[in-house]
Amino acid sequence: MTTTTIDRAFMKTARARIDEALATVADDLGIEIKTGSGSYDREGRFAKLALDLAVKGGDGVTLDRSAIDFQRYASRWGMEPGDLGARMDDQQGEVLRIVGGRPRASKYPIVLETESTGERLCFAAPMVRAMLGRYRID
Repeated sequence: MTTTTIDRAFMKTARARIDEALATVADDLGIEIKTGSGSYDREGRFAKLALDLAVKGGDGVTLDRSAIDFQRYASRWGMEPGDLGARMDDQQGEVLRIVGGRPRASKYPIVLETESTGERLCFAAPMVRAMLGRYRID
């Protein structure tokens, strides 16, 4: 595959190919590698693509920066570090899981992920505490 310009479609294709290649490197090194955010210039001559690397824990689970931040700052939001990974029902048929925290976000610091699509959503801490109290699945 050759290209003369870098555009959105090319970046999407390139990211998928890069993810495939990085999977073998990650397995060889025993770490997790994910492609992060990317950008390209207006003229389509160059692009940047970030990589996120994380060490796997003893249980094989990888904690990204957001998950570590949640464990570190959980008490600030009125939760326990053990609430990371907690599952809850949103009463609309969707199961949400706590996957991280954003300590610099004042309004919506808690990161939840939908189990069906993997979409990440940010919620206010009081809302998540209420959902944990009433709709916790675990």
